[in-house]
Amino acid sequence: MRGGVASYYWRPAPAGSCQQSQGEYAPMNRRTIWPAILLAGMLAAAAAAAPDDGVRLAYKFDKGAKWTVDTTSSLSMMVSLMGGVSTGSVTSSITETYTVEAAGDGQFTVTRTGKEMTNSQGLANVPPMSERELLTTTFTQSATGKIVKVGLPAFQGDANDPNDLSKWISYSMDQTPPLLRLPDQAVEVGDEWEGEVKFRSPDGKETTVSSKYRLVSYDAAGKKAYIYQVTRVPLDFDRNAGGLGIKVLGDVTSRSLYTFDVAAGRVIQSTSTTSLDFTTDIDAMGNQIRLITFGMGTVNGTVN
Repeated sequence: MRGGVASYYWRPAPAGSCQQSQGEYAPMNRRTIWPAILLAGMLAAAAAAAPDDGVRLAYKFDKGAKWTVDTTSSLSMMVSLMGGVSTGSVTSSITETYTVEAAGDGQFTVTRTGKEMTNSQGLANVPPMSERELLTTTFTQSATGKIVKVGLPAFQGDANDPNDLSKWISYSMDQTPPLLRLPDQAVEVGDEWEGEVKFRSPDGKETTVSSKYRLVSYDAAGKKAYIYQVTRVPLDFDRNAGGLGIKVLGDVTSRSLYTFDVAAGRVIQSTSTTSLDFTTDIDAMGNQIRLITFGMGTVNGTVN
């Protein structure tokens, strides 16, 4: 994205295509243009080029450092069931506390604790309000966010019980590492890099989630780097117990913009859009039910 400001979403170019696609990013369509409108002014104002030799992005923490991330999200959903369509919404707020347990040799060990409050409206069989504690996890990551080691508690539930679907999904999602993946070398505006995270489900299976990153802008005066990330999380859950079978297949895709303070060596703000697209097949004592779910929402995070 040299010479201008735009927003992008991840889309593989068609085979044989000769279109110019800014690497493997393509311009947003009308459905995914948020947060382009919201952020265009900010990015235009911060469009100063990185130094000629690029900018180095790396985390800087001392042992004992602690910070809190407050995240709010709002998701609108549409569910198709047996020819009928219903709509609803889910809002949530998450407070996460991070503590650096060890720092040295270019690595940081960070422990995360947290709590999530969720409210729903218009969704059948979903409690209007719920609260849960996030898994207490410990990650060792390099100065560029590469995962070295993950300390994960045991799953608190029945890995073979379809009724524990929400716990199953939460167990996997709570394994998201605290430090965003940064490039291993100095980068200029427009440069791209990749990262991946392995999530382990309660039954021991691993799913690899890949992300694409791009340095979309750099504010040389304020030492702020703006990083765009696109991540697709595949959903693949298939369990049958006690006459009840549930199979979920689809994905969750997030498109995020992070503000990275180069001088402080940490992320200070984030904003994201999230889309859901999955099918749930339920077999209850031989009765077949299919739910098709679509959703679109926003997520905003602030570091304190």
